[in-house]
Parts: sequence; C-alpha cells; structure tokens
Amino acid sequence: IRSERRFAEGSEGEEVWEAGLGGGLGLQWRLAPGSSLDPRVGLELRYPWALRATLSASLLSDPVVLSASLALRDSLGSEPLGLDLALDVRFVANERISLGLSTTLGWTLDALRFPSASLGLRAVYTLEPSTEQQIAALSRLSWQGQELRWSWGLEFSGRLP
Repeated sequence: IRSERRFAEGSEGEEVWEAGLGGGLGLQWRLAPGSSLDPRVGLELRYPWALRATLSASLLSDPVVLSASLALRDSLGSEPLGLDLALDVRFVANERISLGLSTTLGWTLDALRFPSASLGLRAVYTLEPSTEQQIAALSRLSWQGQELRWSWGLEFSGRLP
C-alpha cells in the first residue's frame, strides 16, 4: 500500500507491505443435480474468522461454463454483514485443465462503506476426475475506496465420499 501526502513545500510518501495467512473449509449441496442450471447452496467457515452462505447457479455451454452467485458474509463481529455478487467465466480445456476469470462486487449491509470489487484469474488442474479432486492457483486484484490489493493462493477441493 502506498500513501502520499502533498504539502505546499513538497510531498511525503510511505509504502507499506502486508502479508497474511487465511483459509477456509466449506460444504456445498446440489439442489437439483439433473438441472441445466445446477443450483447449489454453500456454507463456508473462513480464517480470519468469518461465515459465508452462498446460493449459486451455473450454465454449461461446452467448452465454457458461466456461473453466478450471491453470498451473505458475516465476519463474526469484526466487520458489518456484507452481500457479494460474483460472476465467473471458465474455459474447460480438457478433462483435467480449466482456466477461469471472475469478478465480484461487494456491499456492506450495516454501515456506510465504499463498495468493493475484485477481478480474479484461476487455473485448475483436476487430480482425480471421478471425485473432482482439484488443485487451483489463484490471483486476485481487489479494491475498496482508495485501497488496492493483490492476492494469490493455492486451493485444494474435492467431493466427499
């Protein structure tokens, strides 16, 4: 984060780098497995501590998958309740590899704050197609007000037996 203050006789600036560790554990249920929209409901517990409930739908038009989701997030007292709207486009190269682009808009429900937005890129490799075990590399650019952040991460996911 870079901040700069300007005065009549000059300017003063500082750069701050932050690092953090986070994670999450979530479950997702298919509401209508045979439906062309594949509606799902999800619940996730994250660290730093937060809960997230999601309703999503996807549309497959080979080789592209379009997804939309609406999520309610609760930071368990540290932040006001929030609402996120996400849209994703994923290109499925083959049975194991896919690339995706996502965008998210977020609003808080309890306090007057700047809305947030993000743009993300995700590359996924499927380890085991039968159980949908996947490893993904993520990169995301997020901004809220005058704050701009870049984040990256690795994710492992799959179906429970």
